[in-house]
Amino acid sequence: CEHLLERSSEFASPRRTTMIVCGTLTVFLMSSVEHSRLHMGGGHAPAEWSYDAGGLRGWSYYIRAFNLLREQPSMEIGWGQWSKPGGHSEDILEVCGLHPGGFVCDPCEACESTGTCSDPVTGDPAPISGGCQDPIREDPTLANCGHPTDYEATESCAFWECGEDSKGGVRGSIEGGMGYWMYTLETPNVKWMLPGATNANYEIFAGTFLGDRPQLCSVLGGAVRVSNRLLVPNDFVTFAGGDPDGFLGYMLTKTPLGKRSANDTANYWTIVIDAANFAGPVMYTAAWFWDSRINWHPKSISWSDPRVNIGYVAQGFEGSIGAFTARQGGSQYWRTTRWAVPRDRFGPSSSPNTSTLFTGHSQFNTDWAADALEPILSGAGLASERSHAVVQQRSATAGAKPECKTPPTGEGGMSVWHDGGTAEVLWKGFGIGSAFDQAQSEAAHCASALSLNPSHEALSCDEQRCEAAAFLQGGLSDSDPPVVIPAEAVPSEVKTGFDAATFEPTKRNDGSYLGPPAATEEACFDLPASPTMYCTVTTSKAWIGWRWYKFVDQPELYMVFESLPDDGTRQAARDYMQARIERLHRQQEADSTGGWFSPPQGDAALPAEKVSIDPALLLTPPTGFEYGYVPIAVYQKPRVKPAECDVEVNVADPRPEPHPESYWEDCTSSSGIPNPNCNRPAGSYEVETCSANNESRAAFNYPGRIYGYWPGGSQDDRVPYDVPTRDSLPTRAA
Repeated sequence: CEHLLERSSEFASPRRTTMIVCGTLTVFLMSSVEHSRLHMGGGHAPAEWSYDAGGLRGWSYYIRAFNLLREQPSMEIGWGQWSKPGGHSEDILEVCGLHPGGFVCDPCEACESTGTCSDPVTGDPAPISGGCQDPIREDPTLANCGHPTDYEATESCAFWECGEDSKGGVRGSIEGGMGYWMYTLETPNVKWMLPGATNANYEIFAGTFLGDRPQLCSVLGGAVRVSNRLLVPNDFVTFAGGDPDGFLGYMLTKTPLGKRSANDTANYWTIVIDAANFAGPVMYTAAWFWDSRINWHPKSISWSDPRVNIGYVAQGFEGSIGAFTARQGGSQYWRTTRWAVPRDRFGPSSSPNTSTLFTGHSQFNTDWAADALEPILSGAGLASERSHAVVQQRSATAGAKPECKTPPTGEGGMSVWHDGGTAEVLWKGFGIGSAFDQAQSEAAHCASALSLNPSHEALSCDEQRCEAAAFLQGGLSDSDPPVVIPAEAVPSEVKTGFDAATFEPTKRNDGSYLGPPAATEEACFDLPASPTMYCTVTTSKAWIGWRWYKFVDQPELYMVFESLPDDGTRQAARDYMQARIERLHRQQEADSTGGWFSPPQGDAALPAEKVSIDPALLLTPPTGFEYGYVPIAVYQKPRVKPAECDVEVNVADPRPEPHPESYWEDCTSSSGIPNPNCNRPAGSYEVETCSANNESRAAFNYPGRIYGYWPGGSQDDRVPYDVPTRDSLPTRAA
C-alpha cells in the first residue's frame, strides 16, 4: 500500500477520480483541476409584446447595468434583448428573402470526382485535374440558384427556405444589452453591446470596425453615428467608475433620421438611450445594411421595407460563467466565478431584499417618431413643435404598456446548470428567488425582480449587493446530487487546487482589428473633416483615438451614397441629410438635453439611479465642428496610446501601463491551467469571388448586383448597383 500511495500521481486521471484499494484501506485520488463553464439564467422575460397591429414600430425599457461577475470573466454572458423583423403579410414576399447567390458562392476547390467538376469559365464538365467543384452538380436541389446576374432565372431557386411558402421570410436582428463578451477587449467590467445589428443569418455584422476581422466597406451602414456628444467605441460602451450599478434607458424605434429624400419611406431603426449623464439618439441602421445581402431582385424585401416592423422581441439571460472543477471521492466539485446581484435602493416598490433587472417597458404601435421629429429635422412648422420636450411628450403618449408576464412556478430566480454529461445538472439553492408581484409589476410597466434572502447560508450581503456562494457539489452521477456548499465543505486537496487556480483575462482581441483602418478599409475612412486625432482612455484601460467627420462623410454612409446614381441623386441625398442632422444638433444644444423618453413609472420609481456613461466617451465638439459633425473612432487598443494622437481629452493620471511584449502569447495561468480565451482569430474575409457553376458559366462576385430600397418613392424605380469587392472600392470625391 505504501508503494502504491507513493506512486499515486501516476494513477490519477484528469478526467476521473482514481480509487486505490489496499486490503481494508480505500484511497480516492483527486483529479486535476480543469477550467469549465456553467450556464446561468436569472429573472424572467417580463413583457408580453403585442404584434397584432402589424408588428411593433419600436420599444423602450430600462435595463440594469451592474457587474454581475465579481472577478475576471472567462465566459460569455449577457442580459438584454433580441429583436427580429415581422408583422408583415407573407404575401409581400414575391421572391426568396435570402440571396440565392450565397448558396452557390464557393472558391475554386479541387473536385473529388468527375461528376462534380466543371470548367471554371464555361461551366462544362471538366477533368479532376483542371476543374472546380460545382455545388449545383454536387447538390441538384441547388438548381436555378446559380444565376447571380440573371434574377429572372434565379426566381425559380427553391433551395432550403426559398422553396417554402414563406420564401425564407425577412431576415436580420438587432441585439443588445449588458454583459461580457470574450471577443471584445479585456476588462473585468460589464459593457453595453452597441452596435448589435446582424443580417442574412449572421453573415454580416454592424460595426465600423469588427473585433475579430477587418470590416468590409461594402457592408457598412449598420451603425450610423448620430450624436456629436457621445463617442461610440467599436468595442462596446463602458460605464463611469468601472463598477456601475444603475439603469440605462434603452429604446429601439423607427425614425426619419436616415431619410435620403423627402419621399424616402425606408425603415431607419434607431437606438436611443437615457442615462444619468447623456440622453438622446446614438445611432441608426441604414437601409443599405439590410439591402446589401438580401435585395438580389427588384422585388426583394429586406428589413428596410416600411411594411416590415418588429415581429419578435426576446429578453433574458444568455451565456455561461467560468468555473473550475475537480473530482474526488465519488463527487464532482465546482468553484464558479464569483457573482453577485445588486440590491434595490430607491422607488416606492423597492426593497433592499429585491434586485430588479428590467423595468419600465413601453411598446410603440405607431410611427410616432416621424411626426415628432420631422419639425426639428425639416426646420418647418411651428417653432413650438421643434423641441425635444415635444419629442418626449409624443413618446410618452404613444408608448403603451405591454402585458406583464408572470414567471412560471418555481422559476424567475437565479440558477446555474451543467449539460456536459448524460443529463442536465441544475443548482438553485443560492437564496435568490423570484420577487414577482403582479400589482408592482403592472405599476412599473412590467418588471423582472429577484428576491434576496440575506440570512441564507449561500448568500453574503452588504448594503450594495448580495454575493452568491461560489462552491458547488454534484453532477458526477445519480448518487451525487447538485448542492450549493460552503467553502469548508470542499475537500482540502480540492480546495487547495481551486485556490491556486485563477481566471485569466481574454486574449482573443488585442485591438489589431479596431484601427487604424486596414488597406481594405481605407476607402471608407478617407474624408475626415480634419486630420487631427483626439484620444482618451476608458474605464477599461483602453485607449481610443478618433477623428471628426462631417456627418455624410462618415464611413458608415460610404455605401449608402455610392449605391445611389451619380446623376444628381447622390449629391441631393447628401445635401438633404446633412442639413437635417445640423438642425438636430442645433436643437439639442438649444434644449440642453436630447432626451426622447423617460421611465413610464417616473424617475423616482426606478429601483436604482440611472447609470452614468463612461465620462471618457462624453465630448464637446471642437470649434467649427459644433453642428453636423460626428466623432468616429479610428483606433482602440488596450493600454497602448495611439502614436498619431494629437490632442488628449478627458485623460487622467495614472495612465495604464502597456502589457509586456510576451503578454499576448502567454496562454497559461500561473497555476498551469490553459486560458480558454487565447485563440486570436486569423481575420479572414468571406469569399467575394465565387467559382463558376453549371448555370453561371463564369466566375461571379457576391453579393453582386443589388436593388436597394429606392429613396425616391416608388419601388418600381429601383436602380441596380454592382457591389464592388474589397479590391475595387470607388474613391470618394472630397
